[in-house]
Amino acid sequence: MIDEARSREFGRALIGTYSGAVLTYLIGVGHETGLFDAAAWHPATSSEVAERTGLNERYVREWLGAMTTGGIFIYESESGLYELPPEHALLLTGHTASNAAPMSQILNHFGTLLPHLVECFRDGGGIPYSEFRPQFTDRMDDVWRRIYDEKLLDGFIAPVPGLPERLHAGIAAADVGSPPPCSTTSGARWPTMGSS
Repeated sequence: MIDEARSREFGRALIGTYSGAVLTYLIGVGHETGLFDAAAWHPATSSEVAERTGLNERYVREWLGAMTTGGIFIYESESGLYELPPEHALLLTGHTASNAAPMSQILNHFGTLLPHLVECFRDGGGIPYSEFRPQFTDRMDDVWRRIYDEKLLDGFIAPVPGLPERLHAGIAAADVGSPPPCSTTSGARWPTMGSS
């Protein structure tokens, strides 16, 4: 026998999951188009946000509506102003490690690989790393560049006893980690590296 209350509770959670997935795509749109940064200046109408970004007002208005429904923006119906609260802007704007918006583009890219994943479920095997490039590596570079720029000295180097002093004295060091991104902002190509 089906527990109807439990089914309704699961249904609400499932709708929340789907809504979150759609919001993830739209957060990626806001990050890529600069909508979050433009809206963070001060509360504005959809026309003002569109003017700040040079984007189509109709699409900006629909995006702001979705952001408001998702609890990211606050909408004042009398004035028609949309506000990105500073507590939210902290996590969606700027070039700091706090900006989590670039993560949405990584998740969105993973969605493009789902047909390959379905094939793996049927036939086994895996998805070669080459299928993730350059989109995944470029997006990871965006995320980690912010973290390294902000946290390298205090967060990565300083906790290792004696390392800051040794680096200052001129020791040689090698950064060993995951493969580098396949391209740089200058357009130079990195050498291909193996991965396991």
